[in-house]
Amino acid sequence: MINVTVARTVEYYTNLQYESYLPSENKGIFQGGLARKLDLAGKEVKREILKKYAGEKRVGIDITVLAPKSVSIAFALGSNEIREQIKEAYDKAITSLIKEIENYIYTRDRTRNAQNLYVKAEALISRFDHFTSKKLDPQLHSHLLISNQVFRG
Repeated sequence: MINVTVARTVEYYTNLQYESYLPSENKGIFQGGLARKLDLAGKEVKREILKKYAGEKRVGIDITVLAPKSVSIAFALGSNEIREQIKEAYDKAITSLIKEIENYIYTRDRTRNAQNLYVKAEALISRFDHFTSKKLDPQLHSHLLISNQVFRG
């Protein structure tokens, strides 16, 4: 399942890394074209960088991807081998989704008085993987925070 919401505060996402889930869960990492340009790809999410690329009224878009409950339960109860297989498949799926999302990131080009001309852009995507819900139920899911400010490609 996929949920799309407007992200309003940077703190919600940076606090997710420390407060809401199990302490052993992955910290957020930067991904996306802009992360590659800034040499941040694969590095831990930092509040200061998120704030720099956040918009004034909204931080960006949160695409939350949830694995089916049966997969989450198999991940929680499975052997280490099963968990690794699920994690690998899930990681490939999320990485593929990020690449697909990047194909649809555009911005308006206002430099040539062309208010309606859209050009390809690159975004900073912050990925937060979690293995449980906030109530600590098995729920493999990821938050993909797409920055509101983008880099024109």
